[in-house]
Amino acid sequence: MLKISAHFDLGKSLKLRNLLAKLLSRT
Repeated sequence: MLKISAHFDLGKSLKLRNLLAKLLSRT
């Protein structure tokens, strides 16, 4: 259970990073 939730959090943060990178590269 803990491992799965940790994996999910990792994917979430990666998606957020991709979004931020896209916004930064746009400006």
